[in-house]
Amino acid sequence: MLALLFGFGQSAPYVPGDPGGPWTPEELRIVKAKLYAIYSNGKKAMQLVNKMAAKDVDILPSAPKMVRLGFHSCVKYVFTILVKYFFCSIFCYYRYKDGEGGCNGCLDWKGVGYRYEDGIVQYRDDFNMELFDNILESDNNGLEGTVEVLEALYTDRKYPKNMAPKLEMSLKESGKSRADLWAFAAITAIEYGIESNNAVCNGTFNNNPKKQCNQEKGMDECQVKVPEGALRFQTGRVDCGADYKTDRAERHPNIMGNGAMTTDFFKSEFGFSPRQSVAIMGAHTMGRLHPKISLFRYMWTTFGTELFNNGYYKNIVGEDRWSWDDPDCTKLGTKKDKENNTPPKTRWLTSVREQTKNGGPVFWVHESYRGPNCETKYQVRTKGRANPFGDLQFGTKMVDGKKVATYDHCCEGPNLQTLVEDIGKGDITKDDNPDGGCERWTFNWGVDDMALSCEMGMYYDFQVTEDGIPYGCDGLNYFNTDSWFLKRKNGNSGKRLTWSSTLKDGVKWVRPFDSPEGPKLGQFVRSEPLCGMNRMDDGFGNELHTVFEEYAKDQDAWLKDFFPAYEQMLANGYSRYRSQCLKISQKVSFNVFYF
Repeated sequence: MLALLFGFGQSAPYVPGDPGGPWTPEELRIVKAKLYAIYSNGKKAMQLVNKMAAKDVDILPSAPKMVRLGFHSCVKYVFTILVKYFFCSIFCYYRYKDGEGGCNGCLDWKGVGYRYEDGIVQYRDDFNMELFDNILESDNNGLEGTVEVLEALYTDRKYPKNMAPKLEMSLKESGKSRADLWAFAAITAIEYGIESNNAVCNGTFNNNPKKQCNQEKGMDECQVKVPEGALRFQTGRVDCGADYKTDRAERHPNIMGNGAMTTDFFKSEFGFSPRQSVAIMGAHTMGRLHPKISLFRYMWTTFGTELFNNGYYKNIVGEDRWSWDDPDCTKLGTKKDKENNTPPKTRWLTSVREQTKNGGPVFWVHESYRGPNCETKYQVRTKGRANPFGDLQFGTKMVDGKKVATYDHCCEGPNLQTLVEDIGKGDITKDDNPDGGCERWTFNWGVDDMALSCEMGMYYDFQVTEDGIPYGCDGLNYFNTDSWFLKRKNGNSGKRLTWSSTLKDGVKWVRPFDSPEGPKLGQFVRSEPLCGMNRMDDGFGNELHTVFEEYAKDQDAWLKDFFPAYEQMLANGYSRYRSQCLKISQKVSFNVFYF
């Protein structure tokens, strides 16, 4: 599927500062096999490098992390001035130009390895716990395991031993640059995600312990169809030094920003049009967030973190989608939905966890209007938590010394698998409480879809404060620090509004926010922010929100835009007009190899 461009000739060990040497077809085949082995068993690959790090599941190498590395390794440096003492009678000042860097096999190591040890703890009722600094920009934290295994692959011809074929000599010994390997890993990670998606579509995806789900399984549009030669691997990238760690500050996007801030970043950093910015965001169809690494949690596509498809766009535009809270891909909706095989309605809400100094971090949560899961065998969750549907779905009780799940009145029918009791009270179709009934707006705790403001802002039109709090839409009127910290400020009196909320219809304001008791939460309901659409030009005469809608409806249209943008991203910092540069096809004649 990949068209790989290469030349011939260089075989001496690689010297940092020189363009990476060309790859042979045999090297391409073997390294691809090595990478696929790493993607399939990241824990074993990590153990071969660092047994202790292999215990940290948040940093285990994977295809999604290779995609993330492809982006983070290609951002440029921030303008800096360094002071050097060597070979000078007085201070020597070395001025780094703004915009240097790009895909150079190095990462800004500031903050890498840091863990929010209490990142999974609810701060909201521990008023003595120190709050974390506000979060604005992204960073490279969590990528340490990924670059460690790639460095082992780069320097050791046998790595990963007993998992894939050996090279005749290591990539470093044969004159390849680390930067080229990282780019190749990012490309093959996309290919792996496509192949995994298509295996799920045809029911053959059985080689990964993390069960993956695709809403379109069994439909023609489920398969990702990639034109031959859509992704090209191009050699000639230059490593910044012998070590992949650098203290040079990189430019990272403001993940708490809005649409204009996001598109401005991609324009200045990669030369992207707004349309290309939307297209590249589709890479978020793979991967998830980890609270110990970023304070953010959940995933962009529930039980789809290994799959490359356009499900990300379907979620963002609010397409009716099945909800799932178990790895069996049990389709959840209302009773009527199931009978008609029609997915339920969805909505987006803003939320915070009160863990940073401004009450954040802010993120967006995708909810579905549905009933409980009365079919799954995965009812008892970690530490016996009654999730994802709370006490309305199930509780736990001891039977013969073992904790088992029980259904309550929201479920009907006989006992199922691990269940020992079915109360069977009532008919969920008669429930008319959209916020607290058996059929209601529901978030799947721990596994549901989320999004960041920087991407939601390209679809919806809203503003953000300097510290990243969105405003300017109905539903965000009470979404601010004052309402989040009510308990903390009032010594545990009053309540908080940590979701986008509105007053109930017909209810008048009772108490102001600064009253000792706080606002009466019974007067509020969770509400989707009623923001307008982002109508900025995509660079081709279309409103930006329509690009999301186009990609949601037409997977092929998205792929047509994504692949050139991805290739452009992996060539960031290089010019066809420079003598020592990435070998661009318009400048050099290549042999073309197809897998």
